[in-house]
Amino acid sequence: MSFVRWFTSTNAPGRGERGAGRSLERRLPPIGATLCCNQFRIGVQAGFNRDLWQWLMAQGWRLLPAGDDRYRYRALPSNVVAALIDAAPEERERLLALGVRRALETAAQAGRAGAEANA
Repeated sequence: MSFVRWFTSTNAPGRGERGAGRSLERRLPPIGATLCCNQFRIGVQAGFNRDLWQWLMAQGWRLLPAGDDRYRYRALPSNVVAALIDAAPEERERLLALGVRRALETAAQAGRAGAEANA
């Protein structure tokens, strides 16, 4: 049995325990967890709160499925994620768009550098 499977089975709430009726998706993800949406990923940092998690879920973000390769997703810059955590709710959409744009730019730059190295 893998550690992840063991860990999730031993920490799953049982009957009568607090949170037994809530879906795992609805719980606040722990620091260090990876969230994904389409081709992008976010690392959960300190200060991540329930309100932000609810907002991200409404945008389509979910915990990275167990066994999924997180490196196939483009990472949003950690400074943008930190700004998203500290931002007012009305600024979140703009910051998320900025993070997506920067992740795409980074991927494009890496692609150009790889093409130049192979030329």
